[in-house]
Amino acid sequence: MNISILKKVILILSILGLIAFLSSCTKQPEACINASKQNAGIGESISFSSCSENADKAIWSFGDGSADVEGNDVTKSYSSPGNYLVELRTFSKRDKKWDRASILVKVEGVKKRFLKKITIEAFPQLKPDLSTWDALINTDPDIFVRLRIDSTNFVFNTSTFSDAKQNQLPLVWDYAPLRVLLTNANWTIQMRDEDLTGSELMAEFTANLANTDASSGIISLLSQNAIIKIEFTEE
Repeated sequence: MNISILKKVILILSILGLIAFLSSCTKQPEACINASKQNAGIGESISFSSCSENADKAIWSFGDGSADVEGNDVTKSYSSPGNYLVELRTFSKRDKKWDRASILVKVEGVKKRFLKKITIEAFPQLKPDLSTWDALINTDPDIFVRLRIDSTNFVFNTSTFSDAKQNQLPLVWDYAPLRVLLTNANWTIQMRDEDLTGSELMAEFTANLANTDASSGIISLLSQNAIIKIEFTEE
């Protein structure tokens, strides 16, 4: 073999060997994802962070058709319900080696609340002036509950428990079959005593029945001597 050709071959082999050596020195990235939550509502922010090892660059794909995002720490919110596969790709220096990891994020639509039950667990035995509610006929109060959406004409009255006594508690109204929607608004909830000429206010509460925190499905309205509970279903 010609000496000059031999030298060229040796040089090429040396270069290839050097490239292989340098490549072997580059550590393999190991992709890893931390997420603040994997179940979220529409528009709710989710934080993602890379816990990867040997990674010089991190690129995120959120599974909803949006553009990929580069960075170790990113945030994301979704505008539609569904299951989204979030993928992280990590790269070594000069992108020689890479790895990927993924997690599934479930996004739920806004749930609606429907009235299920109204329960009175306590009511004031006497008026603020310490007189009885039905002093003229010497009976106990005839109690009903009134729900009103503030700034609207919507008013919902329960039926009346006549001559209600403390030993009859709790007083319960079941409204599940009616599917009364608890809209996202301020509600006034009143406990009232029905009289021949009208009704008297016994206790009053204000709450947004659509978004008041109630993981048990029950909103408790409490005062010193009155307790009303609003029970709902979500769907």
